[in-house]
Amino acid sequence: MNLRHIKYTVLPLLALVFSHTAEAIYWPCQDQQKKEQLLESLTLNAGYTSPRGIGREEGYASLGAFFCPEARCGYWDPLLELQGHRLNDGKWAANVGVGLQTAFPTYKAKLRGYAYVDYLQGEFGNFKEVSIGAEWLGCLFDARINGYFPLNEHGNRKKTRFDYGNGAVANRFENEASLRGLDLEVSAWLNPFPCVDLYSTLGTYTYRFDNSHCGNRNHIFGGLVRFEIPLFLGLNVSLQTSYDEVFKSRSFVQVNWDFPLAMFNGCDSKNSCCPRIRRQEIMPLTRLCYWKTNY
Repeated sequence: MNLRHIKYTVLPLLALVFSHTAEAIYWPCQDQQKKEQLLESLTLNAGYTSPRGIGREEGYASLGAFFCPEARCGYWDPLLELQGHRLNDGKWAANVGVGLQTAFPTYKAKLRGYAYVDYLQGEFGNFKEVSIGAEWLGCLFDARINGYFPLNEHGNRKKTRFDYGNGAVANRFENEASLRGLDLEVSAWLNPFPCVDLYSTLGTYTYRFDNSHCGNRNHIFGGLVRFEIPLFLGLNVSLQTSYDEVFKSRSFVQVNWDFPLAMFNGCDSKNSCCPRIRRQEIMPLTRLCYWKTNY
């Protein structure tokens, strides 16, 4: 087959295939419903999370807002989330996220991409990180991936000096550091009992931290299971259990109340017009301790 045959046979066939593929993915984009009003795209939320999460000892209360128009095929609609958290020990944390989403009616699914800036008050200073992720919300299952990248990965350090006389001095250094990491999750709705909807999640995670002074493990690998039950009027209760060789077994309960202003237009906890993004809200931290002496 020469270049002339390629030009007049193969290339038109490829164009036809790709045009039908695009039409299948985005069908029926021409039948778009009218976009919601601004307030109908807003979800207010409040909740409390119990202590002992991954890399977290304190529980915390949360308050926030999530702006999320209903996803439309052929369009990339914006996402915006603001969250504030008050930890049990009086410290603060916050999340600011932006993203885009689109819909694939053929697969009854949505695709999201997003980026967050996270803030956390630590014991010896403040921590910030950038997080990026993607989420597929499908008819049969959901899948998501999140990456976390601290801006001050080496952490904050506290020095305590001990003077034993005769020139003998020992210094104890406590280093608190945030973790660079990645998590993957797959979720699906189950109906184990009549009238009971259970959103079940199976996931894995990995984190890395600097252990050069204490001899701790350099990498953390673990797995988690989470079950969420929607109750009524946007109230959700979830239980998560995880295990890894550093933080060991961790379990916590989270109670959230999500109030979408479009609730009166047919959205509910299971068939939410725009469910919130699931990710690690509070940065996990490790505390390392080491000594230096002159004797």
